[in-house]
Amino acid sequence: AVDGVILINQNTAINGLGGCDTPGFPITICTSGSYRLSGNLVMPTGNTNDAIEITTDNVTIDLNGFGIMGPIRCSRPPVSCSGNANIGIYAVSSNGITVRNGFVSGMGIGIYLGGPGNLIEQVKASSNYAYGLYVYEGTIRSCSATLNGDTGVWVDSGAAEYNVAIGNFVGIAVYNGTAIGNVAHDNDYGLSLMHALFSTNNTWGNSLGLDYWNV
Repeated sequence: AVDGVILINQNTAINGLGGCDTPGFPITICTSGSYRLSGNLVMPTGNTNDAIEITTDNVTIDLNGFGIMGPIRCSRPPVSCSGNANIGIYAVSSNGITVRNGFVSGMGIGIYLGGPGNLIEQVKASSNYAYGLYVYEGTIRSCSATLNGDTGVWVDSGAAEYNVAIGNFVGIAVYNGTAIGNVAHDNDYGLSLMHALFSTNNTWGNSLGLDYWNV
């Protein structure tokens, strides 16, 4: 730990974080607090485990300019991805989770935060098999999503703000929330919205057009 922040890197996966975590992927975080990457996490070819799993509430992960890299590669048009599927950062039902300042690429899903009150900001998600960035209830802000096989930025309930989505199947999806100041271009669908308020979004060049499901 440095100033109370617990460092995570490839050696953490090899040797284990301690406590509830054991050597190997996934790195399991079961204690609330602040964590910081001090190097990239590279998933071995053929590894189907997640990179980081969070099983507690109130965790902040500062990617610190580093990221999580898996073997999946995507291309278009249309979007097509190949490789095994796993998740970069996975929290099935935890709340108060924040992930910021880095990237995740080549995974099945980049980041999946399934609980309430969660935040992803300033993260780049690229070439992930399904979703780039997903929050069940919370906010995705100032992120970018490129060449993800399904949806680049997906907010089930909450806000998508000032994100950029390029070359995904669906650029940005918001259900039961707000979409503000986003840019979506050269996706199949630019914006997919349901029960959502939206303003000042900019879309162009999406091959199947601007898609508003707002019922």
